[in-house]
Amino acid sequence: MHLSSPVPPRAALLVTACVLFCFAQACASTPKPAAQAAPAASGSATANAAACDHFADQLCEKLGNDTEPCVSMRNVREWLPAKACADANSDLDSVLAHVAELRKSCETLTERLCAELGADSGGCNDVKHDMPRVPAGHCAVLLSHYPELVAQIKEHQERDKPLDDTTWHELVAGAPPAFGPEASKVTIVEFSDFQCPYCAQAAETVKQIHDKYGDKVHLVFRQFPLSFHENARAAAHAALSAHAQGKFWQLHDLMFAHQGALDRKSLEGYAAQSGLDVAKFKKSLDDDGVDKLIESDIALGRKVHVEGTPSMFINGKRIENPTSFAEVQPAIDAALAQ
Repeated sequence: MHLSSPVPPRAALLVTACVLFCFAQACASTPKPAAQAAPAASGSATANAAACDHFADQLCEKLGNDTEPCVSMRNVREWLPAKACADANSDLDSVLAHVAELRKSCETLTERLCAELGADSGGCNDVKHDMPRVPAGHCAVLLSHYPELVAQIKEHQERDKPLDDTTWHELVAGAPPAFGPEASKVTIVEFSDFQCPYCAQAAETVKQIHDKYGDKVHLVFRQFPLSFHENARAAAHAALSAHAQGKFWQLHDLMFAHQGALDRKSLEGYAAQSGLDVAKFKKSLDDDGVDKLIESDIALGRKVHVEGTPSMFINGKRIENPTSFAEVQPAIDAALAQ
């Protein structure tokens, strides 16, 4: 997982694991371009296209439309010689039988995981959901790394458990940037990085939350600048400096709107646009105490297994895709209805 991306949805766990394990075996690497065959002769082009479509459809039905072999077949079929797909169709039964044999290891993997995780567990349900997307043949690799796979799934399940009351209190305590009454029925905590492009999308989600729910929710913003974003730390520092003057959200919006320009001179310009006392703002940018606040937020994020930005929690429960208001809204509505 790329650290500037949202945490992958639970439904992609096995696919992610497959990529991680298979990469080491060179089975998930980008395939080498095949030598280009001569295009089919014009007189047989239509018949050849139909034959290739049939072969691809049958193969993809067994492999899954999103799998690498299926996508590759659909991409190269127009370059195949006139007889290639016809010949392939004549031996289609043996091809599909081979795929079925390969998928037996997927069935074995599903049975072992569900036996260990619990047949009625969310983990087992996720495995059953994911398995059709795992390329045929890769399940054998996953089986050979079974202990690591189980550990990864259990770690993911642990990460997704609702936070305990003590930890949740730590996330909302103090005086971090926030909007909405602290006594609201719904409290949201977001960990974000001002240089992360996905966080800019989440900022739009936050705006929609504010506009739709107003005082019904309390939203807390925590700093989580990623080390490979060269200006993220300075932007976090600037945000907290603005917060000290009661202008956090004004600067928040400007920085996300201008992610490509977060150098110090630009930050000072945004401070002026936000109505800040620029002299006090400049002094605050050099204050080591603000750095300690940033480190405290980062430590909180690590404690609750924040692996990337943006990360969002609603009443202690992690939200999988905070960049989408359409996915966040049902969780807020459900919390309000409780």
